[in-house]
Amino acid sequence: MKKTKIKNKVEYYLNLPYEFIIIPEESGGFSIKVKEFEYCSGFGETLEEAWESVKESMRIWIEDVLEKGMEVPLPESMKEYSGKFVVRLPKYLHRKLSKLAEKEGVSLNQLVVSLLSEKVGMKEVENKILNKFEEIVNLLKRNRKTKAKV
Repeated sequence: MKKTKIKNKVEYYLNLPYEFIIIPEESGGFSIKVKEFEYCSGFGETLEEAWESVKESMRIWIEDVLEKGMEVPLPESMKEYSGKFVVRLPKYLHRKLSKLAEKEGVSLNQLVVSLLSEKVGMKEVENKILNKFEEIVNLLKRNRKTKAKV
């Protein structure tokens, strides 16, 4: 692929809505990871420095992937899903779900969608609580280190 074409593609990918994970470091500063790019991250003493670092890391990573003729992953928000998938389950579970759907007066499909939605919602809340807990623990550790220095 020609350098000009690669440069244009790199700019295209850099402007897509990728998801970033900001991690305050115990020693100070920040690291930022790109969720869709497994080995792409940036570091800095400030958020601005970390942001510049991760953008440069993305640029290098994307160029490398394109030069190798590989595919750059799209942001999660741009992926398309059909809304259909096949799942195999044990007969006893199929029976239980079918009976529960009948009892609830809904189709098996509606019941499964409802149960999955409920569980996914619970997992999202659980993850938010765990993330906040980690943030609090990191803040307390940083505060303890700051007090120890004074």
